[in-house]
Amino acid sequence: MVGYQPAPCSSASVSKPIPGTDRHEPENPGVERQANGFTLSELLIALGVLGLIAAFTIPKVLTSMGDAQKKACAKEAAMILSQAYEAYQLQSDPDAFTTPKDLIQFVNGVEIVTSGEELDGTPGNAPGFRVGCSGINPCVKLHNGGLLWFPGYNGFSGTTESHFVFVWFDPDGSATGTNDTLELNLYYNGLIRSWATLLPNSITQEGVYNPDPSYDPAWFSWD
Repeated sequence: MVGYQPAPCSSASVSKPIPGTDRHEPENPGVERQANGFTLSELLIALGVLGLIAAFTIPKVLTSMGDAQKKACAKEAAMILSQAYEAYQLQSDPDAFTTPKDLIQFVNGVEIVTSGEELDGTPGNAPGFRVGCSGINPCVKLHNGGLLWFPGYNGFSGTTESHFVFVWFDPDGSATGTNDTLELNLYYNGLIRSWATLLPNSITQEGVYNPDPSYDPAWFSWD
């Protein structure tokens, strides 16, 4: 047919490339983009974003790991205290005058400490409060690095299921000014509770107490 031309097999044979679309012709003369990869500015932006993410997440991850370790050590300390009380009961009948110090010879630890060591206070104490290990209030260094403090002045003051004595556990093993010590409350019947899980109307020499979660360090829970 006169004037008819078949369609070309490749548009490249009949048309010129649009500026900026040909891989051999950069959109911006003088600025060369690699066919595969990123520009330096794109890499710097990506690294900056990753740095911001790391700055916010890494400290939280490390804190979470540290809290988990402290919690595990505290649960181990509670078990050691429970075993010491059971061993004491095999040799003596606890009474209203039994103090935590009476259990110390039955504690499975590294050594008994009577001088040169201090523990932080609990969250219920004034900031920076600390107590020392002494002959009257000795401590036991545990295998997990923590320190248990056994006061010798605080007896059960009674022999009901509501009467308890307290032992302090510092997971750091020394005073650091953080008030992160946990108070483990040992009841006459052998039950161990923290302040958050204290039984209602619990009794010590100082008076009657009820649960108070604010007295437990933030890193601790029984779950």
